[in-house]
Amino acid sequence: MATAPLTLVVMARWPAPGRCKSRLARQTGRWRAAQVQRRLTQHSLQVGGSWSQRHGHSLEVAVDGLGPRGLRRWQQQLHPLAPGAQLRAQGGGSLGCRMQRQLKRAFQGGAERVLVIGTDLPALETQDLEAAAEILLSAPLVIGPACDGGYWLMGLNRAGFQRAGAHLMGGIPWGTSQVLQASLAAAAQRALPVQLLREQNDLDEGQDLKDWWRCQLPPPCAAPPWRWSFRRGWRPSGYPYCWRTCSRGQPGSCARRSWSIPALNQTPLRSPDR
Repeated sequence: MATAPLTLVVMARWPAPGRCKSRLARQTGRWRAAQVQRRLTQHSLQVGGSWSQRHGHSLEVAVDGLGPRGLRRWQQQLHPLAPGAQLRAQGGGSLGCRMQRQLKRAFQGGAERVLVIGTDLPALETQDLEAAAEILLSAPLVIGPACDGGYWLMGLNRAGFQRAGAHLMGGIPWGTSQVLQASLAAAAQRALPVQLLREQNDLDEGQDLKDWWRCQLPPPCAAPPWRWSFRRGWRPSGYPYCWRTCSRGQPGSCARRSWSIPALNQTPLRSPDR
């Protein structure tokens, strides 16, 4: 079991305006919400891709919002981030149906352990994936709870999938604060022990941007305080001197950082289908 094959499945959505982050878009606008989604997707694939490649695990990206031709083109674009990733369509149905489909496909492909994550995690680290993979060597189910009452990761080994399978995905009130409790109750009904990872804050609404901004700030130095503006990005506040130097007048580690979050200043994405 120490070398049990593992597949990491990333549930992603094509980051185009109007196709993603609908709750965030109501507060920031569709274009900015799509750029946030783009950067979060890149982060998830960078973390998942590097971890999978280092340990020899399989990486699959289940995409919602693209047709077959678009999937092929996006896979080419994402190759530098995750060289071994295989893109597939999520298919129709509820989130539970789509997750169940990816789990079944991965186990049919020979995996003994499967991790499923989303692309809403600005604080995702390789240590999180490593911890989940280790747990599945001895436990059938692992879940990463989210601050909003959902979860950011679900992992099953083959024994857990055979015992519970669709029962963990059916009848769950997706998109509510009861997702985690309903999933834990479903596992208890099947007498399936569960291990929990650290709690994380996934990024769905305007107030969830707090963690995102913190990740994007320059390293600590004696530079002026920063404030955020959607028009101008991160800017130093209330100081007359150049932002490119520390208070001592010498370039600091922040000197090579832009004021703005890169994802919010790039040209809007065009769909690969076009």
